[in-house]
Amino acid sequence: MSEKVRAVSAWEGPLLGAATLDSLRKLDPRVIVRNPVMLVVEIGSVLTTLIWIRDIVRPSPGAMPAWFSANVALWLWFTVVFANFAEALAEGRGKAQAAALRGLRQETIARKLVDGREERVAASTLRKGDVVVVEAGQVIPGDGEVTSGIASVDESAVTGESAPVIRESGGDRSAVTGGTRVLSDRVVVRIGVDPVHFGIVLIVGVGIGLFTPPVGMGLYAMQGFTKTSFGEVVAAVFPWLLPLVGALLVITYVPWIALALPRALGY
Repeated sequence: MSEKVRAVSAWEGPLLGAATLDSLRKLDPRVIVRNPVMLVVEIGSVLTTLIWIRDIVRPSPGAMPAWFSANVALWLWFTVVFANFAEALAEGRGKAQAAALRGLRQETIARKLVDGREERVAASTLRKGDVVVVEAGQVIPGDGEVTSGIASVDESAVTGESAPVIRESGGDRSAVTGGTRVLSDRVVVRIGVDPVHFGIVLIVGVGIGLFTPPVGMGLYAMQGFTKTSFGEVVAAVFPWLLPLVGALLVITYVPWIALALPRALGY
């Protein structure tokens, strides 16, 4: 049975409590060093706090009043803590939403059409080209395209938008996303993405992106390790990018090559 996926609100009590604690944990220099901007602000906060303490304990002639340095220190600390809080809140909401979608993936039962008959199967067993029926109140079991019917779909679990959208066969409004919920009517969906194939293409594509100039992070890591110029690193890597991009095109548009081994292993 399909279950409704509720969009996770950023203002739920447990998320706010966890984000508050995380915002304080992130003050640890070993953690905040990953964010250079906030690290500089935190250093400024500490120095300003020390100046405020000095102004209270041993005020010097001509120095700013203690209340002024206290205000500056307060606002700097507020900036650091609030930035950490916002980051922790976004991370918590993302993790909660991902957990909800993972749970949905395990529990969703799809109504697969086989020779005109409906068969109830687990959503994880669907493959590209399978056709499923989804009615009001049910969750779309996988990414695909509407081949018949029209329906109002709640995509808030994926996009965060609360307003429902219309999905219908034909045109540019036929694409649907797995994990979204049909609110009204009935549609027939052809699954358009094999999850195993999608995972392979994604991993290979991200791997190539790490070494693609000018923003591939792997290039800068290699530059640091080898103590050479960025241009020399790009020149050494570039000849390998062309065959890698060719391989990506092959596994993308000739799926059986990428899926041969996974299928042999039962995936």
